[in-house]
Amino acid sequence: MRLRPALATAGLIALMSGLWAPAAAQVVPDGALRPDAGASRLPPPVYADPVPRPAPGRSETPTAPSVPRVPGDVPGVPDQGAVTLTQLIVEGDRAMKPVEAWAPARDAASGLVVSLEPDELIDPAWVQRQFAANDLVGPPVPYARIIALIQLINAQFAVNGYVNSGLLVPSQPPIRESGPLRLRLVLGRVAADGLNIADPGRGLDRRFVLDRLPSATAYPFNAADFERQFRLLAEGPAVTTVNADLRPHGRPGEAALAVTVMPAERLDAYISLANSRTPSIGAQRTAIGGSIRNLLTPGDRLAIEFGRTRGVIDVAASFEEPIFSPSWQFFVGLGFNDAAVVDSILAPLDIRTEGIQLYTGLAHQLIKTPLMPKGDGTFAPSTSLVARAQFDFRDTKTFLLGERFSFAPGSVDGVSRYYAARLALDFVSRSIRQVLALSVTLSVGIDGTRSDIAGVPAPDRNFIGMLGQANYARRLNGAGTELRGRLTAQYSSSVTCAGERLPIGGLNSVRGYRETLYLVDNAVIGSIELSQPLNLGGGADVTGPGQFVIGAFVDAAWFRNREPPNPPRDFISGAGLSLAWTPHPALSARVTWAHDFQKTRVAGNRNLQDDGIYFSILFNPSRLQR
Repeated sequence: MRLRPALATAGLIALMSGLWAPAAAQVVPDGALRPDAGASRLPPPVYADPVPRPAPGRSETPTAPSVPRVPGDVPGVPDQGAVTLTQLIVEGDRAMKPVEAWAPARDAASGLVVSLEPDELIDPAWVQRQFAANDLVGPPVPYARIIALIQLINAQFAVNGYVNSGLLVPSQPPIRESGPLRLRLVLGRVAADGLNIADPGRGLDRRFVLDRLPSATAYPFNAADFERQFRLLAEGPAVTTVNADLRPHGRPGEAALAVTVMPAERLDAYISLANSRTPSIGAQRTAIGGSIRNLLTPGDRLAIEFGRTRGVIDVAASFEEPIFSPSWQFFVGLGFNDAAVVDSILAPLDIRTEGIQLYTGLAHQLIKTPLMPKGDGTFAPSTSLVARAQFDFRDTKTFLLGERFSFAPGSVDGVSRYYAARLALDFVSRSIRQVLALSVTLSVGIDGTRSDIAGVPAPDRNFIGMLGQANYARRLNGAGTELRGRLTAQYSSSVTCAGERLPIGGLNSVRGYRETLYLVDNAVIGSIELSQPLNLGGGADVTGPGQFVIGAFVDAAWFRNREPPNPPRDFISGAGLSLAWTPHPALSARVTWAHDFQKTRVAGNRNLQDDGIYFSILFNPSRLQR
């Protein structure tokens, strides 16, 4: 079967772009699916909140219990004069390994020093060494110096997070001129009858909370560790707010801890409309989707989306759940497309595809630190580093005039099938003023079909591909002016199947051109944007009828295939304006216009996208009451 070259090329681009466009709507709501590969895999940056949001009637940060009492608080210990300590007796039933950040302490006024040798445990012997090192046992010394050392030791405990650990002076006969001194080393804990974890509800349970707050039951208790875990829990997607109340309880060294968790909404649903697909298969896409949390186990999430254009029906689903421990996550997903070219010029060719994608894998949190306050009143950024291992299977069938027909590299008798293994690292640094998100994905082909098209290069069964992505956002002033930038780069070792190629053109690539104008092996795509919120209705709410955000941007891309044929151009760029409107938390809309600096020829009828116009509307009925 022979086709005119222009129609064959146009049909191929329309068909492949329709099949491999991201399954999720371009206006990605909470609960929607995100593509597992491609230029838009990284979500837009989100700034960090300075503190977890408090729930009504609860304190927003933990309150430390009192530190152990010092000698001056104990009857029988004089407040002045000098004594000779003939013996120091330190009681304590166990040793503790201090935090790695424990540093020596020196009191400039008295010259007293509290030291800690590498790998040394804190136990009664350690306390005796501090007294001996400061020459307090044997020679006459002022009572104030003894008190000062105990205070310095207790201060070191508190500074390093052990707020209810330290030295106590039990009741004992007063020392007149000389005699022994008895001390008690108390290692603090949360009392068994003082730990109160409220049942979160909405599918979460107390075990979910305790697994993420191991310091609540640690011995000795460390308030710094607890605050870090407390903030990490508050930043998690399954939780809206976390509140904790830490107070003294019963005996010295014991604390009472009450934790209240407000889970995220369990159900989320949305409807979206956007001209986010290539016009040849129908640019306007309507999607309906939603997600449910904590379906099988606390912390899991199932998301499903159905989409339709004039020529495409697509379905995507994903499921993820914690496994092994909170730092491990299992995920699985699928996508299905049934696409047909509906452009009036190409429709007589009856070009159609059926495609399915399956993927599964594991993700492991290598580094996770929350947004933490610093001594100067600023915050240390939240950081995250996640490693992912993923296995993909993709199967595509292409048809021409009702019969299977091979269009693209990797297709045999109209069937393209391959497997790929992927390793990825995702890094996010998030502060109050700026966000940086980086991702790198290594893809290795395991097996697949090879082209039977004469004169067309065949993909390597063991192809190697590298995809790098970066998103950056920064607030420039208190008025909300924001600078954003993104960069996507892909390198392939050989000609690749359509599912591994990078789409060029469109809302998430280079604005001013139609969606998926080209599909290429290697590319670099960049964008920079400046935006400014406009509050035309007054008030401090971030949503409302008068809430708009206007932006100006410049996009550009360089691209080419590993082997010919190449697109007619290897560089395109565009610039334009966007306007976003959020009248209600449940409703948002955006319109974008861009000018194309390089003119391109398109097959088929022109569309709004060819004039650089894009729009999207998102409605979340589940947020109507928020």
